[in-house]
Amino acid sequence: MNPTTVATAVASKVKSVQPNGTYESAHGTLFKFEYEMEDGVVLAANHKSQDGFLKAGESVEYAIKGNNSYGNFGSVSRPKPAYTPNGNSYSKKTGANASFALSYAKDLVVAGKVEIKQILDIADKLNNWLNSK
Repeated sequence: MNPTTVATAVASKVKSVQPNGTYESAHGTLFKFEYEMEDGVVLAANHKSQDGFLKAGESVEYAIKGNNSYGNFGSVSRPKPAYTPNGNSYSKKTGANASFALSYAKDLVVAGKVEIKQILDIADKLNNWLNSK
């Protein structure tokens, strides 16, 4: 494998892990570990703390980034959870446009362009227009 090629992350479980010294990098001391995966792959990976490694039996994602005379090296991390919208994002369903519409209607009242009793009707019209775009 070409050391500049980054493989796609592969899911597996850690079969065994061994500490393998330290490494001084531009980002400080990194702790080296050798991982053996249940699918038979062995690779070295670095972590920022000596207890930051993943334990035997844990589900992981790994990517082999290259190899050298010592073997494969790459990254090992916990699987990232699948993205599921939680309803906190801005969308037509969350009412973000309604908030903007009311604010714009308020600006028209403050500017003296419409009367206060018209604010909700104008906000509804603006909200409908925003949602149609």
